[in-house]
Amino acid sequence: YEDVHDSIPHGWVERIKSSLTTLGPFVSSHRMVQDYVTDLYVPAAQRDRELSENGFEAARELARFHERLNSTWHDVHVDSVDTDESLADMNSTRTVIATVHPGSLSQDEIEVQLVVGSVGQSGELEMTEVLPMHSDGPVDGNHLRYRAEVSLSRPGRMGVTVRVVPCHPRVREPLEFGMVAWP
Repeated sequence: YEDVHDSIPHGWVERIKSSLTTLGPFVSSHRMVQDYVTDLYVPAAQRDRELSENGFEAARELARFHERLNSTWHDVHVDSVDTDESLADMNSTRTVIATVHPGSLSQDEIEVQLVVGSVGQSGELEMTEVLPMHSDGPVDGNHLRYRAEVSLSRPGRMGVTVRVVPCHPRVREPLEFGMVAWP
């Protein structure tokens, strides 16, 4: 910022002023407080009301489900993930099929999710998207099959994996239990 007079970098000061006029509305404390209220405080208050109704019956139900998960989750696992790994054109679709062992949990108590992303330099998935997989019926008495169609809408090498998370009607974020079964 070569425009320096009297040890004041005038070019840099102009750049700061320009960015404050364009970014100012997005970095104000008013907007930050509004985001906290709408994204955190209001949902937390609603959640508190839901769980405390009828003498905290919903909270008790959720606690019982969590206890059940703690004692049975170790039996949940993904046995296989199958997909066509040949080269594909962009905007084509691929079918991914997963075989899952739900342990003693019912099909309604788990959610099987497809995680799709670009494959990074170290082989990790980047810019991931999580898609629900749909039940394709039982494989045998202990295993269930799940299926999802994934659109290859980004250039580059794409990768997929499958995960199983707990599912309960009172849980908005299935990862809040800290239980995930990976292949």
